[in-house]
Amino acid sequence: LTTHYSLLTTLKDFIIFLIALFIALAVSTSTIILLRPMAPKLGLIDVRNHRKTHDGEIPLIGGIAMFFGLFSAVLFLYPLNSLVITWLLTSATIVLLGSIDDAKDLPVKFRLLIQAIVTVVLMTGTGFYLGDLGNLFWLGEINLGFVGGYLITIFAVIGAINAYNMMDGIDGLAGLMAMVSFSSLGLLFYLSGNAYGLYTSAILTVVLLPYLANNLLFLPRLTMSHKIFLGDAGAMLIGFSVVWLLIYGTQLPNAEASFRPVTALWVIAVPLLDMMAIIVRRLRRGQSPFKADRDHIHHLLMNTGLSARRTLMLISFFAALLALTGIIGEVLNVPEFFMIVCFLLLFIAYNFFIRYISRQPKLINSIVKR
Repeated sequence: LTTHYSLLTTLKDFIIFLIALFIALAVSTSTIILLRPMAPKLGLIDVRNHRKTHDGEIPLIGGIAMFFGLFSAVLFLYPLNSLVITWLLTSATIVLLGSIDDAKDLPVKFRLLIQAIVTVVLMTGTGFYLGDLGNLFWLGEINLGFVGGYLITIFAVIGAINAYNMMDGIDGLAGLMAMVSFSSLGLLFYLSGNAYGLYTSAILTVVLLPYLANNLLFLPRLTMSHKIFLGDAGAMLIGFSVVWLLIYGTQLPNAEASFRPVTALWVIAVPLLDMMAIIVRRLRRGQSPFKADRDHIHHLLMNTGLSARRTLMLISFFAALLALTGIIGEVLNVPEFFMIVCFLLLFIAYNFFIRYISRQPKLINSIVKR
């Protein structure tokens, strides 16, 4: 599984792949049905407070359902080698950590410590880490070595986990951000002929569907008793899975990488930009980067008067557009230096936009309505 292998080359491959997707969908859906009545007893309930404006008590079971669907499909589809076993065990640990945090509200430092330990286990067990960052500055390949690669990978995993966790602020947003990332990764893996990356991206996309069906605002309004949230378990699993696929796709040996490291930035652009901007603003205020607030892009857009649905559509469109930009840049082999400069300029523009809408909220609302 560390290199390319059969990519739906026969009818048998295709049928097996479809069965795996069906298993992922069925198990994820069944888990939601089974866990919904058990959520209050397990403490997996989200209640309204000064930061959360939803009505009622909502089960935090979306992430657990995702994991069981993923776990079942992977066991069916892949041979149990060290790569698969390590990835499943570390993913299970992340989901367990998130579930305990949903129920007990764990200290930030403890969560970060466990996430770092899990990342080290993942790197050691799979042999993959961010050692090669590509030719970002036209000075040759940037190779971080063993120690540098391990350190930057720990920061990358923790950053991705918290980036998607921060996006989990309105119904369906974190799920749609994940759909954009996983579908974009699937396309990149398909274009490079990497079956493992394609299959895994597809499975992760499918296990999101039952959650979105119970949460997304585009569907006919569901009763509050049927709504569920991802919870920290789901947001952490999404971030962990996205960054694992990014590491795998960019760090394959012998020039077999499916895409360049700079492309990864565009695939997760919106969660990454939002997290970076939030951290910068909090540090300027002398606050902890992990302090909870309502200064995320979705909160600021809703403060302009936009509905949750319009906000969801606007951010999702922007995320898909940026991911498509990264894919086009990869396909056309646009120089990495140009891609990274454009991304840095995008971050600067994003910060100016955030500051502007926080000061002129009504103007943005009038523009969007037109």
